[in-house]
Amino acid sequence: EALQNEESKYREELRIKREKEKEEEEERKRQEQQRLQEMMASNNDTNNNSNSNNNNNNNNNNNNNNNNNNIESQQMDKKHSSVLQQQQDNEIAKEEFPYPEEYRPPDVWSICLVVFVFCCKKGLIF
Repeated sequence: EALQNEESKYREELRIKREKEKEEEEERKRQEQQRLQEMMASNNDTNNNSNSNNNNNNNNNNNNNNNNNNIESQQMDKKHSSVLQQQQDNEIAKEEFPYPEEYRPPDVWSICLVVFVFCCKKGLIF
């Protein structure tokens, strides 16, 4: 019976010791969890600021890119419109003179001038 009493006392002490260890472990986990949450909260604040700055920088970069793209597209539009204008001018010129430049008929007045000068030199007119 004495052995059983000692064994029950030992078991009771062991149970109490385990409960204390368990409570200490839970307390340590709670403190660790709280510390982690505090760290995450401060990191979130920092990350939010950083993300906000990054978003602002990205927005600024996007705005700059959009502005550059708009300027480039305007320049391309100007170039394109000038190319179109040149093509239209070329088409109008082809309608007026359907031959390439080398084969265009000579100007009538220059022919008249050449004939007049030729006749004057030969004495046919004066």
